[in-house]
Amino acid sequence: MQIVDDIPSLRLALDDLRYTGQANESQSHGSSGTRFHPRTVGMVPTMGYLHDGHLHLVKVCNSECDVTVVTIFVNPTQFNRPEDFATYPRNTEADCNLLRSNCKVDIVFIPRDPSIIYPQGHTTAVMCKDLNSKLEGAFRPGHFDGVTLVVSKLLNMAQPDKLYLGAKDAQQCVVLSRMIVDLNFRVQPRIIDTVRDPVDGLALSSRNVLLTTSERTIAPTIYKGLKAAKHYVAIWSHLIEFRKELQAMGPDASVIKKLIQHLYDQVFVDSASTHHCKAQTDYISIANAETLDEAHGVFDYQVIASVAVMMSKARLIDNVRIPPYYKSDDRERIELVSSRDKEFATMLLSTQGVSVGPQLYSYMVELYHSS
Repeated sequence: MQIVDDIPSLRLALDDLRYTGQANESQSHGSSGTRFHPRTVGMVPTMGYLHDGHLHLVKVCNSECDVTVVTIFVNPTQFNRPEDFATYPRNTEADCNLLRSNCKVDIVFIPRDPSIIYPQGHTTAVMCKDLNSKLEGAFRPGHFDGVTLVVSKLLNMAQPDKLYLGAKDAQQCVVLSRMIVDLNFRVQPRIIDTVRDPVDGLALSSRNVLLTTSERTIAPTIYKGLKAAKHYVAIWSHLIEFRKELQAMGPDASVIKKLIQHLYDQVFVDSASTHHCKAQTDYISIANAETLDEAHGVFDYQVIASVAVMMSKARLIDNVRIPPYYKSDDRERIELVSSRDKEFATMLLSTQGVSVGPQLYSYMVELYHSS
């Protein structure tokens, strides 16, 4: 594992690895020489303080590419508050040891100073208009401008074939995928599923170390609310299969938001008095998975259900993707819809003259209150 701290060293190391592959037995067109096929390069950009989620990205990269590059750089341009930049956890020595002992990493790029990335007098900006000001962008002005700028620089420096991103940062994935298309980068974005705590489902994040004991206890509620949203849509899908006319009634984006908020209020309000910790919901969003425009009413396209919750020292984000309709053989639907759910759905379908939506909402509230 090579550790490099400047751009010329990164490019030299990559050239050595990229062009030392096996020669193809076929001949070049019109030439007696042998054609060489460069090795594929995958890049995993990080801000360090690595955890199992990062390691999973690296291992997927290992399985798909010949050469793996990990970058560790706490990017100052994506922090809209200087205190957040100053307190962001850092431990590059531990990061390198973790990579060395758990993964096959060919190059770790750790710029020795921000000026390596941002030379004195730099004025260039890279931004995705519209996408950068929604959701997280509204609460963190300039954040995604910093993300697109630094990632475009890293892509230019390393010229990877694939870029590995974690699905936990859903808006970042949408923004960077758009940037790659718009600027004609020759790189394939690979969005890898969120890695969660195997016990309670909390999304792994470098910021989790900033949670107090009480905050860590209630933090899994974030994913619980999102899972309830997927469960709600899965039951609607089950109902629609038996009565197609119900498709005009649900699932409804506003009801999903209401359900998530209800579960958060139940836990977060109680925790303020019992655990003396405060959790503030910044937003709950049900948005078009491509445009990030908020969904209204019944939707017929894939959405991203996302939330942001502010604890005392850490702001936690999470999300799930939800299709407009789960097919009966979808693995996720099979896992979500229990025999109890099917019994309730059968009762709903057999009852005449009642509103399905309100009854299903009440059922979901009761179900997740008791879990």
